[in-house]
Amino acid sequence: MHRIIAAFSATATLVLSYAALAADLPYKSPPPPVPTWSGFYAGGNVGLGIARDPTTDTGDFAVPAAAIAGTPWNESLMHSPLGAIGGVQIGYNAQVNPNFVLGAEADWQWSSQKDTICTYTCGHSSVGLFNLGGPGDSTSLLDTQRLRWLSTARLRGGYTINGWLWYVTGGAAYGRVAESFLYNTAFIPGPPNPYPPGPAAASFAQNRLGWTVGTGVETQLAGNWSAKIEYLFVNLGGITDTWAINAPLFGVPTLPSSLTNTSSFHFDDHIIRLGLNYRFNGGRY
Repeated sequence: MHRIIAAFSATATLVLSYAALAADLPYKSPPPPVPTWSGFYAGGNVGLGIARDPTTDTGDFAVPAAAIAGTPWNESLMHSPLGAIGGVQIGYNAQVNPNFVLGAEADWQWSSQKDTICTYTCGHSSVGLFNLGGPGDSTSLLDTQRLRWLSTARLRGGYTINGWLWYVTGGAAYGRVAESFLYNTAFIPGPPNPYPPGPAAASFAQNRLGWTVGTGVETQLAGNWSAKIEYLFVNLGGITDTWAINAPLFGVPTLPSSLTNTSSFHFDDHIIRLGLNYRFNGGRY
């Protein structure tokens, strides 16, 4: 019995000694959770877009009844539709390891980008056509290009460190490009102006499928919020719009004339935008 009591006493003394030693050791709090970008997110953005669209406007004049034809203008110009953009985005990120993030994002953008150029010397022609036209000919053509809206669907891949995500992105782009014309001339019933009288107008719009690439950086904010700045280059391909104005030449019904304008351009857009995202994974960045 005495041996049992002695063994129990020794064990209790050893346990109390270790407890006292542990109490004297400094306390270390558990390490903070590793920030993660994983999860679904949604948000909004605002920015600025400017396109650089090489454009050719060609006018073809014809009087079939008199077998007369000519090209009164053939001008090369650079449209630069400029304006604000804004929209919404939704996406998903997967943080595949502590430093690499893969994801996908889709967005829709409203755009006010617009540019107007006055062609055919803007009503100050000094070139005659079959000894017609020339000085005093005030024929002009206003050519306006617009981007109405734009949507993209892209993959993202990036490197994250200290709450920042540096990424590249690329994928498909789909947008509505519009072009409108306003033709005018100080019609004179006879030389020096043989063209159909104005004003006359035409409008075109089409949805275009293209591609986009870009880069950006996103930073974690409080809670599940993050903010980003992003650049995108968007290519919507080549577009050609053609329209004709028909009228009697010099007012003579037996001499119908037509003036046909063909506009060809390639739509390339440059976009920079700021965005705010909220992640729906129930945790914190």
